[in-house]
Amino acid sequence: MKNCTLFSAIIFVVTLMSCSKNDTGVTPTIPTSIQKIKLAEGFTAGTKLELYADDTLRTGYNRLYIRALDSATNAVIRDAQFTLNPTMDMGSMTHSCPTEQPTSSQISGDLFPAAAIFTMDGNDAQQWSLSISFRSTARKEGTLTFPISVVKGMFPPKILLDSKGNEIILAMLPLAKPIVGMNDVEFAVFSNTSDVYTPIDDLTMTITPEMPSMGHGSPNNVNPTTKGNGHYTGKVNFIMTGEWKINLALNRAGTIVGKQFFMITL
Repeated sequence: MKNCTLFSAIIFVVTLMSCSKNDTGVTPTIPTSIQKIKLAEGFTAGTKLELYADDTLRTGYNRLYIRALDSATNAVIRDAQFTLNPTMDMGSMTHSCPTEQPTSSQISGDLFPAAAIFTMDGNDAQQWSLSISFRSTARKEGTLTFPISVVKGMFPPKILLDSKGNEIILAMLPLAKPIVGMNDVEFAVFSNTSDVYTPIDDLTMTITPEMPSMGHGSPNNVNPTTKGNGHYTGKVNFIMTGEWKINLALNRAGTIVGKQFFMITL
């Protein structure tokens, strides 16, 4: 009888501990098979920060991802706030670039998505770094700065000037698998005033694909329109394989802001 009572007590304690553990909201970490590239990791304020990307960082638009872990329990922190600050150190001067900051409401799985439009590549004399400032509801906060490598991309951003002489940065989001036929295209546009980057949502865009080697374009394209936060989506129709020039004309209130183009090969 005494053994039965002891056994029942053990079962009760194990069950209670199990329930308590589940009630803490501990989130399992990302599987090691995650299909993203880990760019950097470090510790601050009892927290481990990990920086991921879909691919090698390139000039142009890059999606970034942050994961925060409690350094003691390895539990995923899901109520964090982050601020990203890229810096290009050119020796005699420094500058930043457009970013899309992560928010706690955007968390996907265990990752906070973000983005950066790198305006130039790095080398031995000119290097990028990325500072991540972190804060959680547990009032833990800190900042980590990682050196990052940025190489030349297929869709480097284009720079225009507005009527006041301020820069307008136009980026085309990479097309992973362009096909003959209709393709979704997306662009991001930011203004730069004294190294402060602000999304632009009041432009009108006209898209005109052209095949320089053949001297023709293509029909049925859909001009990009704003979807907010500086992003514009449309469609481009490639009628055959080869090298295409995607021409864009940007207008604001009936006035041409500028014209630029991106090259792509199918």
